[in-house]
Amino acid sequence: MTLSGSHTLEFSFFDGGGLAGGMYRLETDTGTVFVDTDSDGLTDAQEHLHGTDKTNHDSDGDGVSDGAEVQAGTNPLVDPASATLGATAWQGQRPYGPVQTPAFSPLGAIAFYNYIPAPGVPGATDPSWAACGPGNPLCPSANTIGLNNPYGSRLGGSFACGASADYTFYQAFVSIPWGTTINEFKVVMSGADDGARVAIYNAAFPGGQVLPGAYIFLGGAQTTTDLSSAMRAGQVNRVVTTQMDNCATGNNLQSAQIFLNGTVIAPPPSDTTPPVITPTVTGTLGDSGWYTSNVNVSWTVTDSNSAITSQTGCGPTTVSVDTASVTFTCTATSAGGMASQSVTLKRDATAPVATATAAPAPNGNGWNNTGVTVTFTGTDGLSGIASCTAAAVLVEGAGQSASGTCTDNAGNVSDPATASDINVDKTNPVVAVTGVTDGATYNVGGVPAAGCTTTDALSGVATPATLSTAGGPLATVTVTCAGATDEAGNAAPAVTATYSVTYAFCGFKQPLLVPVQELKTGSTIPVKFCVQDANGVTVTTATGTVEAYVNGVLKGTVAFRFSDGQYIANFQTKDGKTDWPTGTLELRVKLNDGTTQSTNALSTSGVKGGLKLK
Repeated sequence: MTLSGSHTLEFSFFDGGGLAGGMYRLETDTGTVFVDTDSDGLTDAQEHLHGTDKTNHDSDGDGVSDGAEVQAGTNPLVDPASATLGATAWQGQRPYGPVQTPAFSPLGAIAFYNYIPAPGVPGATDPSWAACGPGNPLCPSANTIGLNNPYGSRLGGSFACGASADYTFYQAFVSIPWGTTINEFKVVMSGADDGARVAIYNAAFPGGQVLPGAYIFLGGAQTTTDLSSAMRAGQVNRVVTTQMDNCATGNNLQSAQIFLNGTVIAPPPSDTTPPVITPTVTGTLGDSGWYTSNVNVSWTVTDSNSAITSQTGCGPTTVSVDTASVTFTCTATSAGGMASQSVTLKRDATAPVATATAAPAPNGNGWNNTGVTVTFTGTDGLSGIASCTAAAVLVEGAGQSASGTCTDNAGNVSDPATASDINVDKTNPVVAVTGVTDGATYNVGGVPAAGCTTTDALSGVATPATLSTAGGPLATVTVTCAGATDEAGNAAPAVTATYSVTYAFCGFKQPLLVPVQELKTGSTIPVKFCVQDANGVTVTTATGTVEAYVNGVLKGTVAFRFSDGQYIANFQTKDGKTDWPTGTLELRVKLNDGTTQSTNALSTSGVKGGLKLK
């Protein structure tokens, strides 16, 4: 091959057993070329082989160059101080079908391993590796493999004994702390039929190392010789056992245990616990366990001892509709068994509906004359009503309102509900008598016209008070205003006014006036007087009597009459033939207006010293 210019050539070489080769170089017409970009003692080709960074002289950052680590047999990709002693459980796989080979002797001869199909021993991270343990027929035991029939040989028929081969691979990883002295390393087996081979992979042997004593033959010793020269401390060493079957009989690899310095390096305990399932619920949590928004459910499934082999119902879920109860269940299985976890949710993101009710109802005019109570009730289609605003009592006023809300058991609050245009008037109308004054006295012809007024400051007058009169037209007169109501139905109590209607007494006349002061007994005394109305007009229709008292004793009563523009009554001042006694004389005029006029009431300008009989 002839090339010109700059070119990069990469090479990968494998022997028949699937193991990588060694050092390679490129010969040019100018000589052998070894390129070491980062000057760490490893050529770029070697860097590629070891998986290190050809531009970084210390790929793992532990202070030791990649070339020095390879020279010392440590892994240039792993800080040697981080390694701890331990071994993983075995993993197994059987990726190839049986192959026909030439006949070799004896059974289990080394030559059979040259016929492992390409690409050879599966890589460490090949996805076909499966953890050993229950359920894996290639290795039912994570500690000791335990392969046996009927999962053993696939040979027979055209795959003749001694002229065909079938390969089963097992790997484990052995971590050896930095500074550990490795005096002995070997793999002790049982039932390795027809043969087995152990290869060591590490930083010193990234392509794998098979020492002469790494083979086990049918009928021979069931242990390798000391393989410590291939092991490296301060890193993880990959141990690969290839079980080779070249005859249909047997193939029962029962055990493969790793010994370091005479001690079995046991893998971690087998998984005896099922996966741990942790639900995560996110959303707005209201009251009483109800969610009031969309609810997201996700699951975390872990098992620190083995891989999760199956999951059911463990995907994320969103609850976006209201529900009284919905349950989600995640079930997972690992080598430790099956676990199940459930989450039950309830979602109510819908607010309740509130209603305001006013009682009692108003009258036909839209008014109440008692307090109005507004109560608040609610309806909710799912979680139910937890509480509503307390009832409100409205007292007097026009156009009043009250608002309230309801809360459901999830904590959702309704829009406000309002009862409005509530009118309350608990006060009676005000009624008054007009025209006349209670307790007043009026002269005939001068009595004012009586009337009623009705007012209401809030709801207004529905029915005004009406006037009624009792008594009169003289003496005592009572007027009553009653029957008033307002628009709210309040009834005003009756209001009355009582007054008197009388004549205007215009006085006694002669002979009862000065200068007459004394009258004779046994004589006739004319009693004369006049009455008028409020306008000074003589009243001619008055009725009544005149009484005469002598020394305080009633001596006689005479009806008076109207004559010649005045009223007159004549008294004979004797009883039969007997004269009245001498002494003080008092005359009393009793009118039909209920008043009494007495001569004793005359002023000094009238009768001086009163009347006397002599």
